Amino acid sequence: MAFAKPQSQRASFSSISTRGWNYDVFLSFMGEDTRHKFADHLYRALNQKGVRTFRDNEELGRGEEIAPELLKAIEESRICLIVLSENYARSKWCLDELAKIMDCRQKMGKLVFPIFYHVEPFRVRGQTGSYKEAFEMHEKNADQEGMQKIQRWRKALTMVANISGWILQNGPEAHVIEEITSTVWKSLNREFLHVEKNLVGMDRRRASSTCTSIGSWDYEVFLSFKGEDTRYNFTDHLYAALYQKGIRTFRLGEIRGEEVASALFKAIEKSRCILVVLSKYFAHSRWCLDELVKIMECRNQNGKVILPVFYHVDPSNVRKQEGWYGEALAQHESRNIFGHKTQRWRAALREVGNLSGWHVQNGSEADYIEDITRVILMRFSHKLLHVDKNLIGMDYHLEEMEENFPWMMDSISNDVRMVGIYGLGGIGKTTIAKVLYNQIAAQFMITTFIANVREDSKSQGLLHLQKQLLHDILPRRKNFISTIDEGIYMIKDRLCFKKVLLVLDDVDDLNQLEALVGDHNWFGPGSRIIVTTRDKHLLEVHEVDTLYEAKKLDHKEVVELFCWNAFKQNHPKEDYETLSNFVVYYVNGLPLGLKVLGCFLYGKIVRQWESELHKLEWEPNQEIQCVLKRSYDELDCTQQQIFLDVACFFNGEDKDFVTRILEACNFYAESGIRVLGDKCLISIVDNKIWMHDLLQQMGQDIVGQEFLEEPGKWSRLCYPDVVSRVLTRKMVRANGK
Repeated sequence: MAFAKPQSQRASFSSISTRGWNYDVFLSFMGEDTRHKFADHLYRALNQKGVRTFRDNEELGRGEEIAPELLKAIEESRICLIVLSENYARSKWCLDELAKIMDCRQKMGKLVFPIFYHVEPFRVRGQTGSYKEAFEMHEKNADQEGMQKIQRWRKALTMVANISGWILQNGPEAHVIEEITSTVWKSLNREFLHVEKNLVGMDRRRASSTCTSIGSWDYEVFLSFKGEDTRYNFTDHLYAALYQKGIRTFRLGEIRGEEVASALFKAIEKSRCILVVLSKYFAHSRWCLDELVKIMECRNQNGKVILPVFYHVDPSNVRKQEGWYGEALAQHESRNIFGHKTQRWRAALREVGNLSGWHVQNGSEADYIEDITRVILMRFSHKLLHVDKNLIGMDYHLEEMEENFPWMMDSISNDVRMVGIYGLGGIGKTTIAKVLYNQIAAQFMITTFIANVREDSKSQGLLHLQKQLLHDILPRRKNFISTIDEGIYMIKDRLCFKKVLLVLDDVDDLNQLEALVGDHNWFGPGSRIIVTTRDKHLLEVHEVDTLYEAKKLDHKEVVELFCWNAFKQNHPKEDYETLSNFVVYYVNGLPLGLKVLGCFLYGKIVRQWESELHKLEWEPNQEIQCVLKRSYDELDCTQQQIFLDVACFFNGEDKDFVTRILEACNFYAESGIRVLGDKCLISIVDNKIWMHDLLQQMGQDIVGQEFLEEPGKWSRLCYPDVVSRVLTRKMVRANGK
């Protein structure tokens, strides 16, 4: 592999308009040679970096003339990558593409990068070897117009072969692809450094930390393969994909010896999972067969997870030692030097051939590799968050979310998406976020859940939260930041190429979002950001993609959740049915209230229940009130007055009627009612204002706390007996005078 920096193209690139491009890269390649291998891996790598890449699909109709869609795509792409392979010149489409590309390079200054894939540049330049054979075929039946076109093709090949690019003969393909994507990224961003704040140069940084818990294991994956077959292609791409996901993987180099064998067997024992790439010549290597015997022994003795990859071999041939495997074993046995070893090799092959795995025969190798890494991640990589064991009503939430925005669960989508979960305090927003996190975490390279954002922001500041985020995603790196602006830069810098799942729980200020998840382009393709908050307007201002309201539970779910906490079963005990119904009515579908009161009443006798529930009518539970009152405390003075008026007088009243009364009191009702709605303190249904029963009781209690022993001095009177008592006393005083 060789690469020279494209010095000659730099000047012309600066003249290209940065607007109006539909694609960043046009990928030209011969499908027969590279579609399901190198070109597919390259396309995926570009896509994962967020580089919009055009490649023609196999469904595109073929004919003598090149499709207009391709010519248009070339013109609308900023950079062209040309994979010049053994049979490239046999395709008239490829040659027409190349002629168009070189024409655009001359007229528009378009950037062009050639990749000489298992062909020498001089053969392309001089049209010798397979390129000579291809042109002899084209010239055979060409008329005068055809010969003119052939001359254009020859000229284009000569020109492209003189451009600096990559020569890929032997060596790891994944490394070359990394260099290509790095160069493309830098070229695309060279003139935008002042806008992108130096995001260039991040392409070589990989996840230095693993997102899994290794524990007593030295490696998460041991990769067993036959070097001659797959070292520089499939296995190399697989190793790179595992490495990029933060999965610590062992693969052996090309040197063999007794010390190496000892280290290899130890690595097998100290790996959590084994991937065996069974290729054409795997059984020809006694090293590979000895490895396999050791691997299957570990499976039988310790239950180690073994995942076979049948790479262009039929599993039945491995299982029965037929075809290439039969020939290899016959050769070993004919030498009469391995004795009983061949029987152990056959047994191991028979056993591994019966295991479920992947049969890589036709189709995209990159798809197989993506699926393999996904399975590995799902088995070992994600850390789960603790959630209550009694998750009542959660299936409904997840089904509704999947129905309304299926992209949240889509592991293939490369769009960066933000979802906001909002609702009343204690309604279950955090639980929903945790369950969703646990369900999709395995799909992501980096996952983190930042809890108590509101609390920590006020007590320790935004800079602390930024440091926490950076530590969670890259714990082994030094993340020295001293200002919020530095933190913003570093978060973008470290995450812009990584597929991230990030949850911010309990956000209450726009500055928190701007400092931690300022924009979609901070994160790599496929990232998902989940924000929970009590303030719907906050999510709207930040332009979150999708909003989801966490609603109260229905009656059946309420009864079940309360009973699990109060009785440790899903229904009320005998003699407690009426009392349980009172609690269910009182709490009105709020999960927090059901859990708190259920745990509080657990184990108490009926008379104690009656006493506590009677007390609740006049004195709210402080644990519940503390959670609910937070939203009230965040209101300004006028908004608090509107809240108290609704709690005392206007719950269930017509919104227009209430607005007119409050406007007459100079309470800026239109704005205030909107704020109460955004903070989930009220809801508007059929133009009527509704407030949750526990919020209403909290508001009335706030008024009652103004002068505990003197209700006549309260700002509002809403209890009928209190109103009667106050008015009676005033009448007595008036008559006494």
